[in-house]
Amino acid sequence: MTSAIILAAGQSRRMGLPKQLLPVDGVPLLTKVAAAFPPELVKHLLIVIRPDSKGLRHLVALPHVQWVENPAAEGDMLSSVRCGLRALPKGTETVIVTPADLPGLTASLTCAMLEAWRNCGKSILVPVFQRRRGHPLVFSADYLTEILSQYDSVGLRGLLQAHPHEVFEWEAPSASVLDDWDTPEDWQRWQQRW
Repeated sequence: MTSAIILAAGQSRRMGLPKQLLPVDGVPLLTKVAAAFPPELVKHLLIVIRPDSKGLRHLVALPHVQWVENPAAEGDMLSSVRCGLRALPKGTETVIVTPADLPGLTASLTCAMLEAWRNCGKSILVPVFQRRRGHPLVFSADYLTEILSQYDSVGLRGLLQAHPHEVFEWEAPSASVLDDWDTPEDWQRWQQRW
C-alpha cells in the first residue's frame, strides 16, 4: 500500500502570505499539489498543517485525505515529516513525501515515479533534473523508525546520505521536481514562465 504525505505546515515567512493559497491554473496551490496524488495512485493522502491553519481543509475534497496537525510547526520540516509518518495507516509499504509548494507536480509525474520505484530495485527514489535532486521523495516504510529517531539536524537528506547504495536517482522529464515557491519573486517567475 502506498501513502503520500504533503507538508503544508510551513509559515511562508519569505513569501509574506500563505503559499498554499496562491493560485495555480485557477486553483489554490494546495489543491493543485493534492491532485497529483489521486486515489488510484495512493491509498492514503496525509496533509500536515499548522493547528491554526484549519481553514486550509476546504481546499482539498478528495475522499482519501487525512488532515494531520503539527503542534510543533514552528520547528523544522522534519517535525512535519514525523507527524505525517506517525499518522500513516498500518499496512503502508511505500511512502511519498513532498513539500506543498511544488506547483508543477502532476498525477502523471507521480505515476511515472511510482512505476520507476516498483522497477528500480532500490528502497529510496529521488527525482533528478539536470543533476539536481528534487521532490517528491519515495522510500520504503522500513525506514520509518530510523527517520523518527535520527537526522534531527539534516532532515530527510540524512536518509539519502546514510543509504547511498539504496538511492535511485530518477531522471525527471522537467524542472517541475525542482520548482518551489519561497519568495514572491519565485511565484512571479513561475507565472511568467507558464
